[in-house]
Amino acid sequence: MNLKRAALFLILAAGLTLCATFLYWRAAVAEMDRTIEGWLQAWRAQGYRIETGPRAPSGFPFQARIAAEAPSIEDPEGAWRWTARGVDIETDLWDLTRYRLRLGNRHDLAAPINGRIVDMRITPETADLETDFDLNGQLRKARLRLTSATVSAPKIGATGRLERAVITLVLPKEPAARHDQESAAIELIAQGVTLPPDMAGPLGPSLAHVSTRLRVMGAAPRADLRGALAAWRDGGGVIEAPWLRLNWGPLGLNATGTATIDQEFRPLAAFDVKARGYKESIDAFADAGLIDRQVGRWAGLGLQIFAGLGGGEVSIPVSAQDGAVFLGPLRIGDAPPLLPAQGGDRVSPAPAPSAVTVQPRPAPNAPPAAPLNVPAPEAPPTLDWR
Repeated sequence: MNLKRAALFLILAAGLTLCATFLYWRAAVAEMDRTIEGWLQAWRAQGYRIETGPRAPSGFPFQARIAAEAPSIEDPEGAWRWTARGVDIETDLWDLTRYRLRLGNRHDLAAPINGRIVDMRITPETADLETDFDLNGQLRKARLRLTSATVSAPKIGATGRLERAVITLVLPKEPAARHDQESAAIELIAQGVTLPPDMAGPLGPSLAHVSTRLRVMGAAPRADLRGALAAWRDGGGVIEAPWLRLNWGPLGLNATGTATIDQEFRPLAAFDVKARGYKESIDAFADAGLIDRQVGRWAGLGLQIFAGLGGGEVSIPVSAQDGAVFLGPLRIGDAPPLLPAQGGDRVSPAPAPSAVTVQPRPAPNAPPAAPLNVPAPEAPPTLDWR
């Protein structure tokens, strides 16, 4: 009799536990759906066109999960757009401040590149986004991981590839209100980047390694991309890069610097670059006809003299101003506007590369809202793919 009572008690307890777990899971899913809807309404109030398609709950008993069938978001002025085929948003029932997004393996993106909006398709093997929120529901940290991604832009006949990348975004507790306050910190680590032939340039299509840390200084309002950039620039916003590493073909560099944009949304930047492989890089520019061979020969000789004092590594100032990129006094390329002209074509032909000339850098038409001081170098962290 006691065994029967014990068994009945266990069955009753298990049933009550299961019912309580189901009710808690259902409440967690409902709260999660309300939170998502709140985000959507907040973005829509700013003019963004954002949809998720049908949303279906799952994940019982340990996770709250919502599957969005066809998520999409578009800038109010159409400056960029993202759509995906199926995204799963999930969180553990014991930690409702951390969300994981399984982003699927097909993404259609329209984004500004070299002053024109280009339609692209991104097909990664895996694409995951982890987000951390505070108890007030404010985003504090997000980390995006991509592996084996192919990026294609059929309208301009371009295809590139990325073996793996991690992008981390950290936001402060309080939004920046002044130009000397940090509104976001971004870290990027990427390996195995293969550029499309038309974008490869003289150094070749292979970027073995790219990594950087960026500090976005100044208030960054939530508005359309053009309006947000203009407000950030006019408020004295700058981007500080305490460190940047790049291995592109024969060129290896470490850099630190600062950047912003001018009134025409063109990059305005000043970087201190320590480079190796400069002789091979200069030869590659000369072979491509972008540098006069005589100019390249004298430039290489001068750099070799300086490198001899620095153990084979040479320090070179690199800047962007008035729509051009300068390596010391050498104009080595164009710096077109980040955004296309309003009402312009969606995809326009890529600008032809400019021949390198020796000329003084022009005086700026207007001083930047904040001085472009090169920050003190900061040691980059070891690679972390977790």
